[in-house]
Amino acid sequence: MSKSSLTVAKFQIICASLFQPFFAACLTIWYDVIIIPSAILCPPISKEYWFWYVDEYVSPVPYEGALIAASAIFGCLCLIVSLFGIYKRLKESFLSNRKDAWKDFLLVGIALALNGLSILYTRKYGQPYRLYMSLVAPESLTLVLLALSLLQNRRRIKSIPVE
Repeated sequence: MSKSSLTVAKFQIICASLFQPFFAACLTIWYDVIIIPSAILCPPISKEYWFWYVDEYVSPVPYEGALIAASAIFGCLCLIVSLFGIYKRLKESFLSNRKDAWKDFLLVGIALALNGLSILYTRKYGQPYRLYMSLVAPESLTLVLLALSLLQNRRRIKSIPVE
C-alpha cells in the first residue's frame, strides 16, 4: 500500500468514525427535528400533514435550519467518501488477495441489499420525516466501510510473519 493510498484510507476511516457520533446525536438529541425529505425517499405527503407542518409545527431547537443544512452537507460528504472508500477497499482486496476477496464482496452486497430494503421499507411504511431518517443511507455505508477496514487490517496483521 503506497503512502498516498494510506493517507486516503486514514481520511476515509476518520470521516466514517466522525459520522457515527453525529448520527447518534441526531438519533437522540435532535430526535424531534422534523424535515421534509426528497420525494424519492418518502411516501407522498398528505395535505393534512402539510397543513400541520406549516401551521402547528414548532421547532424544538432554535438552530434547526443550520442543523438541517449541516446534516445534509455532512451526509452527502460521508456518502461520497464511503462509496469511494468501499470501491477502493474492494479494488485493493481483489488485487491483493483474490481468495478472500469474495468475503468483502459478499459483505458489501449484503449491506447494499439491506440498505435498499430499508429505503424501500421507509418509503412504503415509515414516516421518514425525522432528521435522522435522512441520514440512514450514509450511516449504513460508513458502517460497511469501517467493517471492510477492520477485515482488511485483520488480514494484514495475520499475514505479518512472527519472528
